[in-house]
Amino acid sequence: MSKLHICIILALAAVVGQFFATPEQIEEHFRSAQRELAMGDFGAAIADYRAVLSYRSNLLIDVGRVEVRIGERRVKVHTAAKYQLGQAHRLLAEELWTRADSLRRLGLPEEAEGDSARALEELERAGRWFREVYRDTSVEEELRAMAVYQMVEAWFGVGNYGRAAGTARKLLEEFPESRYAEDALYTLGWAEFHLGNYEGAVGAFDSLAARFPDGVHTDRAIFQAGECLVRLKRYDEAKERFGKVIARHDLSALSPRERAEMELARFRGTGEPTVRELVAKAYVKLGDCLAAQDSAQEALAAYRRAIVGYPGEVEVAKLAYIRMAQLRTEVEGYESGIAAYREAMEGVRDRVFQGRMQAEIMGLYYENGRYEEAVEEHRFYLASFGDVVGEVGVTPDEVLFRIGGDVAQGGGGGVR
Repeated sequence: MSKLHICIILALAAVVGQFFATPEQIEEHFRSAQRELAMGDFGAAIADYRAVLSYRSNLLIDVGRVEVRIGERRVKVHTAAKYQLGQAHRLLAEELWTRADSLRRLGLPEEAEGDSARALEELERAGRWFREVYRDTSVEEELRAMAVYQMVEAWFGVGNYGRAAGTARKLLEEFPESRYAEDALYTLGWAEFHLGNYEGAVGAFDSLAARFPDGVHTDRAIFQAGECLVRLKRYDEAKERFGKVIARHDLSALSPRERAEMELARFRGTGEPTVRELVAKAYVKLGDCLAAQDSAQEALAAYRRAIVGYPGEVEVAKLAYIRMAQLRTEVEGYESGIAAYREAMEGVRDRVFQGRMQAEIMGLYYENGRYEEAVEEHRFYLASFGDVVGEVGVTPDEVLFRIGGDVAQGGGGGVR
């Protein structure tokens, strides 16, 4: 038998296999594609999902009755293959997009652009498969909604906020009771925020908070609505949102013992640090709103609450200390500001942060003609923070230059 005959026989066998496969064989083919997808072999998975779609009903089998499992669902095999083709193309797009970011950081813009373009092409392919699932009204509603939501997140992930917002609205209009409605509202709010449509973002975040008062994203949605209102300079409304976050989870009212127990729980990994951080930030944002409305003392009290009520939130405390010092400098004068910066240095045991606060003190003395004190503070800076000046951002050369200026202005004493 010739090689040509053997090839023809094998080809015919493959075709016959496609038309007369058993349900078990079809299911195994789908599971094989699933394994390839899980291992990140997207090309092979895509080829196998497409092969699953090529199976047709015949006298022996109705392919439309063959079901496979996606997560907790049993789904008709052709629908499952279409959905998973969308997933495979989306995951391939994410991989290409991530690689493009890495190439940009390595200074390879042309290669990065190539991967970015391919990523967008893969997302378009993903969208076509997800749309097939979404448009099939015989498919259960939740799976159709899930297909739409996949593209909401996919477009948001590559920074196409317009398409992310439009797709989120489609999901909310057609599947308002879907389990993905909260996530869609949250992503819609952020997409509008990135587009600079702060009114639209407030609408989405407020809708989320109203519809899902105990939702996963509710606290952050309320907080972010406040952020948007700050950008719109609607400070009273912003204060109301930040106050709501505080009222929902104000841990600063706990006794010292209760706070200690909370810190211990957090250390053990059983606490909720993200909520604590959000509430502490809400106090800082509340202080910013009050400062913008010339309510300086109330603003200072809010900043103080963020520091005292949430001692474990060091990064928030740093921000609160800086805001306090800036406001006290503006309202009470530079000497009050210097005292506030010194308090910040005492309150946060972080040498880089302390160095930055010391640099602010140096600057305030210099700017206000207190050259002798400026010289001493510069010398203290070099002696105390010389090993972290690179992170602080004020180099020894800059300090020596400024000391020279201070001496020339009347500080005296010279530099040793």
